[in-house]
Amino acid sequence: MADFKRFAGPLLEREGGFVDHPSDKGGPTNRGITLNTFREHYGKDRCVEDLKRMTDKQWENIMKVGYWDRCRADDIASQSVAEIIVDWYVNSGSVAVRRVQEIVNVRPDSKAGPVTVAAINAADARALFERIREARKTFYHKIVERDPSQSVFLKGWLGRIDGLRFNG
Repeated sequence: MADFKRFAGPLLEREGGFVDHPSDKGGPTNRGITLNTFREHYGKDRCVEDLKRMTDKQWENIMKVGYWDRCRADDIASQSVAEIIVDWYVNSGSVAVRRVQEIVNVRPDSKAGPVTVAAINAADARALFERIREARKTFYHKIVERDPSQSVFLKGWLGRIDGLRFNG
């Protein structure tokens, strides 16, 4: 089964530090955590300075509880498949689960339940990984088509996907 600890280190390396890009619809973000997400976990009164000072422990808790667990990644047999799904969820929210459900022919509801996990685990892991990779690329290209102001992020989004490799 997939293991969060194997995912967390490489994810942290990909996320970088604090950014507050004017075109980023997520707003201020530190190591992949938006201010709104930080507030969901640590209180509505939290400010940008709190986000900037987020500890490694806070980051890990948000990633585990807010992303990994919501994708039920502990129950996914393939580490690589779990990682590409959770990475998409970190980058785009619950749409990641919805798109994966469509790929594995499960009624899409954007919630990773036992039926979704069973369908993921029943699929050929390498083929599913590649289908998810292509779906993500299409998803990001469509964002830019609908809203050209987001084109500033396309190279980074695609690079992020290209950096993920199937390892089983």
